[in-house]
Amino acid sequence: MTVINAAHNKDTVALVADLQLSGPGRKSMNGDKIYFDNFPGTMSGITGKSIYFIDEAIRSIELPAKTSPAKISAEIQYTLRDLKNQKINSELLSAYNLTFEDIVRGQKMDDKVDEHLIKNIQQELVNSKGKWSNYLLNTVITVGFNGKNPEIYSSDPFTCDKISLNFHTDGSGSDLASQSLQNFYETVKDPNSLSTTKMVKELVRAKIRSEKNIGVGGTSNIAYLKRDSKPVILGKNESVLFEEIIKGEENGNIGIRASNKGLDDLINGATFHEVEPIVIGDNRELDLHLRGYRV
Repeated sequence: MTVINAAHNKDTVALVADLQLSGPGRKSMNGDKIYFDNFPGTMSGITGKSIYFIDEAIRSIELPAKTSPAKISAEIQYTLRDLKNQKINSELLSAYNLTFEDIVRGQKMDDKVDEHLIKNIQQELVNSKGKWSNYLLNTVITVGFNGKNPEIYSSDPFTCDKISLNFHTDGSGSDLASQSLQNFYETVKDPNSLSTTKMVKELVRAKIRSEKNIGVGGTSNIAYLKRDSKPVILGKNESVLFEEIIKGEENGNIGIRASNKGLDDLINGATFHEVEPIVIGDNRELDLHLRGYRV
């Protein structure tokens, strides 16, 4: 699976995702898990058993421009549900000559069906580890603005929820990411007044800590959206450097002031080549640490 971290302050929403895709016996670090263009004025991050299933659902949705995050998230939930039912229905017809409605009803119209088969399939429809888990365990986090109010929503094939907190995380690495974010936000008096740089820094830090989960990996995909603006997506080199600065600060190789300045510059559009020589430079100890050596 993956990890998707979301947060907002008073005028900005942000998403941070890992890049790892996992399949039978292999991993890839090329997962594109944040959608920027499908629903203007919002961003969506995806996590689940099958990002291809989620992608199919999202790309089938057509909504007017300036649709609220609440309506977008609700439409995503309906589409995930309907696509799930459609795919399961097709498999049921092929394997048992039964429809999804037959299973929900508990019998086939004008025909006799093995009751044990019906019950087994009914249980399988809600079994998160069963044959249809690829259709069940998928979630989309949507962030955007309802007028002036920043909002976070979570949708899956069964529910659509508005997140009451200023932050949220989902995916296989969400237990570790949530702990990191909760520990940080407990120290914050007013989350809405948090700077965008500090907010994104904690989302990335939570992603780094969630990498202890085997389903999480790759460089952070970092994006934020200010009210009435277009999304800002950090480049690959800038995202790598963003993580390295956080790791260097935590290891004591970069001072907090230099770390905050470097991260702030990256958030505000500075390039890798502008920031790296100043913050990293020829710091040999940090270089060895980032390469995995014990120093």
